[in-house]
Amino acid sequence: KYTTVILAHGGSITSDIHDTYYAPALADMGYVCFSYDVRGVVGSFGRSSYSTNNAGVEATLETYVNDANAALAFVLAQPYVDQANLYMCGQSMGSVTTQVVTALNPDALRGTILLYGPISESRSQLGNYQSMDLMTVLATIKEKYNGETLFLMGADDTLATYEDVLENA
Repeated sequence: KYTTVILAHGGSITSDIHDTYYAPALADMGYVCFSYDVRGVVGSFGRSSYSTNNAGVEATLETYVNDANAALAFVLAQPYVDQANLYMCGQSMGSVTTQVVTALNPDALRGTILLYGPISESRSQLGNYQSMDLMTVLATIKEKYNGETLFLMGADDTLATYEDVLENA
């Protein structure tokens, strides 16, 4: 059984970024990685959009969360996955997705890695996800999630302050 990382992409890219950079680096260290594209995201490496794709599906936070939950269920069903050592890594919009999935499944993940996308920066995106508001997500994570969380932000990130990140931790 192997430690596994689910990789959730951001809103302006596809899973190609994970397949090109993150997954190979993690695999070299012995981790199993699972990356996927969210329904409604169209485009190629480095270029995608929240537009409606050719299947008529609009990319929203709800589709991101639904697809991440499907990825989580798929990964948990694999016999080679060490369920006690399952992590989720989200980048930008994938980071917000990771935090919502963590709130919905607090016992499923040992840890989360949030790449430049603390939930506080994405209040407008949460408006698309009608069944859960920002405060519910944060309260659920704080009350029920006992796993590890690693926040990675660049020194020049301007979408959220470090104080926002620490306040939500």
